[in-house]
Amino acid sequence: MNYNVAVTLHSADGGCRIRVTLDGPSFTRAQEVYLEPMSTKTLSFGTPKLSSGDYHLTAEGLSGVIFKETSKLSFSEDRHTLPARIDISIQIHDGQKNQIEELTKVRSTREVFSGEHLLSSHPDLVLDGTVNVVPGAEYSEISVGGDIQAPTLTNLEDLVRLPSGRGKQNMINFVPNILVLRYLEATNLRDPAIEQKAKGFLATGYQNELNYKHSDGSYSTCGPTKHCSHSSTWLTAYVIRSFHMAKRYTHIDTSVLREGLSFLASKQRGNGKFRVNGVSYSEMKNPLAFTSYVLLTFLENQEYLPEYQHVINRGIQYVASQVDGCNDQFSLAVAALALAQAKSPKAGQVLSRLEGMARRKNGLKWWSRNADTIANSDVELTSYVFLAMLEEDFTEESMPVVEWLTGRRNSPGGFGSTQDTVVGLQALTKFALEVFQQPEDMDISQSEEGRRKK
Repeated sequence: MNYNVAVTLHSADGGCRIRVTLDGPSFTRAQEVYLEPMSTKTLSFGTPKLSSGDYHLTAEGLSGVIFKETSKLSFSEDRHTLPARIDISIQIHDGQKNQIEELTKVRSTREVFSGEHLLSSHPDLVLDGTVNVVPGAEYSEISVGGDIQAPTLTNLEDLVRLPSGRGKQNMINFVPNILVLRYLEATNLRDPAIEQKAKGFLATGYQNELNYKHSDGSYSTCGPTKHCSHSSTWLTAYVIRSFHMAKRYTHIDTSVLREGLSFLASKQRGNGKFRVNGVSYSEMKNPLAFTSYVLLTFLENQEYLPEYQHVINRGIQYVASQVDGCNDQFSLAVAALALAQAKSPKAGQVLSRLEGMARRKNGLKWWSRNADTIANSDVELTSYVFLAMLEEDFTEESMPVVEWLTGRRNSPGGFGSTQDTVVGLQALTKFALEVFQQPEDMDISQSEEGRRKK
C-alpha cells in the first residue's frame, strides 16, 4: 500500500529541492523532490504493515531555501490514528529566503473526494473506498453546514494568524483575521476563543504596520529608513482599506486613516488616473486596474466620502472612459467593482462584457486570462468579477461562480496564494452574508456497505 505526501511550494523567488523522510519503529524511507514556485508534487511511500508507535515526518530544504521541520505522527494498530495523507506547504514571501511564514504546515487531508458539494445540486455524496491508504488508517469525516462557508468553519483557526514581518508581509495575515470576525458576527456564530485570538492579532498587526508608516501618511515595505525612503501607493491603499475594515474589531486611530487617504489623493493626476507605483504583481500594473483599486479605498471609507468626493468623481470618470478600449479581463474586473460601488451605470455594461468572456464547464463558471490552464491568479480575477456582481445584486446568477470558487479552496479554507486567499475569502464571505439564513434542522443519513444510519 502507498502512503502519499503532497509537497507544495507557494510564492518563492526560485525552485527548491526538498527531502521528505518518514521514519518510525518499523519503517524508514526518504525521498527528494525539486519544486518550482506554485507547484505541487506527490511522493508515494510504499509501506509494509506498520507497528504501533510514534512516526516522524520530516521536511528538509536542501537548496533554494534551507530549513528542517519535523512533525510527530502516532499510529495505533487498535485505533488507526495515522492520517491517510500529509500535505506540506512552504511559503516564502517577498522572495526573502529567510523570512518564511509557517515554515512547514503538516496537515492530514480530511476529504477523500475532490471538491465541496452544495446539497442543492449534490444530494448524494459517495466516498470512494478504493483510495490507496495505510492499511487500517481509513477514515472519513463529513461536515455539513447551512451555507456556502460552512466547510471553512471547521478550519477557522488556520485563517487566524499572527501578522508579522515587513510592511507588505505583515498585511498578508492581517486581513483574514478580519474576514473571520465578520463572518462569525454576521452569521451569529459565536466562538469566543477564536474571536479573542483574532482581535488580539489585529491589534498586534496594526501596531506592527505603523512601523512602516511614513510622515506623509503613506506606507512602504521597508518603512521610513534611509535605505527605503520611497512610499508605495499600492501598499498604502491596501493598508488603509484593511485598517478601515478592521476598526470594527480593534482600535484604529482615525488620523491614520485620514493621513493615508490624504496621501493617496495627492497622487491622483488631473485626468483622474493614479500612477502605478509600488505594486509587485503584474495583474495590477495596468493603469486601469491600479486606478480602480485605489478608488476602492476611497469608496469603502464611506465616512470620508464628502471630503474626497472630488477624487472619486475624477477617478470614476477616468475608469469609465477607459473600459471600452480595454480587453484585459483582470483590469475590467477591478474596474467593474469600482464602478459598481460608485453606482455608475457603466458597471452593468462592463459586467455584460465580462459575461461574454467567462469560461464554463460542468455547470461551473469562472474567468481566466489563459484559455488552456487555470492559474492561482484566476481566483483573484473571478473574485473581483463576483464582488462586482454582488454589488449589482446579481445573486441569482451566482451559484456556478460560487461552486467554482469553493472547489478551488484548500483544506484550511484559503486558496493557492495569499492574494487569492484575501480576495477569494472576501468574495465568498460577502456572498455568505448576503444570502445567509439561519439553518433549519437537517436529516442526514450515512450508509456503509448497504447499512444505513441516520
